[in-house]
Amino acid sequence: MSENTEIASIAAGFLRYLDNAGKRHLLPEVVALLQKQLGSKLPELVVESSIQLSDADKQSVINSVADLERSGEIQFKVNPELIGGLKIVHGDRVLDLSVQNRLKKIYA
Repeated sequence: MSENTEIASIAAGFLRYLDNAGKRHLLPEVVALLQKQLGSKLPELVVESSIQLSDADKQSVINSVADLERSGEIQFKVNPELIGGLKIVHGDRVLDLSVQNRLKKIYA
C-alpha cells in the first residue's frame, strides 16, 4: 500500500469515526489543531546568498519555491563565502548553486 493510499484510508476512517460519534462539527477545530502542530514541525527553508537580497529578489525566490509543500518558514541569510549564487536548504535537501560549490567541483 502506498503512503498516500494509507493516509487516505486513515483520514476516511477518522471521518467515519466523527460521523458515528456525532462529532463531525468538530472537524474544523481538529484541522486547525493539526495545522498548528504540523506547522511547527515543518522544515524551514533557508536561502543563503553572498549579498543581501532585495525584496524583489526575495519574492522571486519565494515564488520559485512555492510548489514546495510542507515548507515551514523561509529564512534568508547572507553568507559571503558563497562568492555568488544561492544555496537553498529545505530539511535534508540542499540545492547549491553557489560559485563556491562550482569552484569546489572544479578543484576536487
